[in-house]
Amino acid sequence: MGYLFYQALGNKGYYDTSGNQQSGYGLSNTGDFENLLESIYWSGTQQSYPWIYNFNFEFGYQQTGTAESSYYALAVHTGEVSVVPIPGAIWLLGTGLIGLARLRKKLINC
Repeated sequence: MGYLFYQALGNKGYYDTSGNQQSGYGLSNTGDFENLLESIYWSGTQQSYPWIYNFNFEFGYQQTGTAESSYYALAVHTGEVSVVPIPGAIWLLGTGLIGLARLRKKLINC
């Protein structure tokens, strides 16, 4: 999530690399994400129960929290994700329905 926040989206953290507070920090660019909030997101990594790692998208840092707390989550997929084409099954279903309609019409006319 740090890579997403800093590299992919180009946001700035609350502190710079020298530890100084900087202006313009936070989630100013959400990219293609529609509902990315300035909040804490669970990373899916557990340190030792009840402690888990999470990432703060308001200030741009990783922290630990308890597993009993409520966090947001990101559904992610590795690699490039592309548009899903319309499956051939829809075409097959459509032709099957047309065939059934013609059969029904033929049986009614007999």
